[in-house]
Amino acid sequence: MEREKQSCAVCGFLARSVFCHLSEDLLAKLDQGRSVRRYQAGEVLFYEGEAPLAMYCLHDGVVKLVKAARDGRTMVIRLLGGGDIAGFRALLTDEPYAATAEVAEPATVCTVPAATFKGLLQESVQFSLDLLHKVAVELRVSEERMLDQAILPARTRVARILLFLADTSSPSSQRLVVATELRHQDLADAVGITPQTFSRIIHELNGSGILRTNRQHIEIVDPGRLRDLAARDT
Repeated sequence: MEREKQSCAVCGFLARSVFCHLSEDLLAKLDQGRSVRRYQAGEVLFYEGEAPLAMYCLHDGVVKLVKAARDGRTMVIRLLGGGDIAGFRALLTDEPYAATAEVAEPATVCTVPAATFKGLLQESVQFSLDLLHKVAVELRVSEERMLDQAILPARTRVARILLFLADTSSPSSQRLVVATELRHQDLADAVGITPQTFSRIIHELNGSGILRTNRQHIEIVDPGRLRDLAARDT
């Protein structure tokens, strides 16, 4: 569903996005080139193996990056929330998208066509540098994630992803609720554990009073204790 466009200049994520140093003229070109759409859970932004036609900026919601294994199975390799971008590395390398971007929670997404994206790169050295910084940060995060999955307890990883989803679902609310349509399989993939282990940890956190769960949502009853759990590194 198409949405009325709000100027990039007043976007709440502009200050911490790769577009933060664009001049007024270049922000206007970005506004003119992009489109905005509201996606429902299950819809796909792009498929693994497709030629890259655009990059995507999330305003809200959750998108999961899914990669196919050789045996035909799929695995969630990353979750994206408000302010995140997707698809830009394929545009930089002129290679097919390396994963499928599927909407996991209803999301408002800006689509920036390849021509607009590459035009900004050509016209703004600072934008190119900011994008290079973004690539470097994502590489560091990916390396840390691999290390986390090797050394951090499963409970710590589950706590971190619940806090991420709660912040994405209700960033301005005092009541942290994960109204997630993601399957336990997806969440388990994202933190590198089995679905059975993920379900067991959720049950334990529910029993200890940190969470309150039902079929529709997970409410974080005691965010302080969950944050303490997320901060542990042993």
